[in-house]
Amino acid sequence: MEEKKKTVFGLMELTWDFSDILNLRLCCFLIWLRVVQACVEWLSFLCMVLQKVLEDMEISPQIFI
Repeated sequence: MEEKKKTVFGLMELTWDFSDILNLRLCCFLIWLRVVQACVEWLSFLCMVLQKVLEDMEISPQIFI
């Protein structure tokens, strides 16, 4: 009787060797880079909005009086 290999979500076989661990680390690193990139984009957007708000305050301060 042939033993079936366990799968994670039916996609990845649980036969770990050194290359699989390296691939997993690379995948995690790429996901981490994407998260950092998204955070940088969000911070840059917030800075742009803040800069625009400050410029608007300098041009027309009577709005806040």
